[in-house]
Amino acid sequence: VVIPYAINVYYASKVKQMVKENKSAKSWFYYHSKIFTTLVVLSGGCYASLQLISSNIFGLIMLSCGLTQYELNQRKVVNIRFVGNVLCENVPQLIIQVIYAVHIGAINQPI
Repeated sequence: VVIPYAINVYYASKVKQMVKENKSAKSWFYYHSKIFTTLVVLSGGCYASLQLISSNIFGLIMLSCGLTQYELNQRKVVNIRFVGNVLCENVPQLIIQVIYAVHIGAINQPI
């Protein structure tokens, strides 16, 4: 639980460097980075927080950072999702479930 959270917070600290080419996003993060940081800390997910602040939902400025869907799908941003969510959260959970199933003998029983 702590490792995925720490990795997502680490990626959140690097987002400003990732969006430095987008002037709109760079400006948004300069003025509203506390919103993004708060979302990452509360949710524990950097990619989900990026999606939310890029959604422009309800036309709110605080949810319109200027990142486009194309930028969210770029390799460096997708790596946040893959490493933060898939490798650090889902894979360990699957390993624990397999270990538990083997321990209780559920895998050797016929269906």
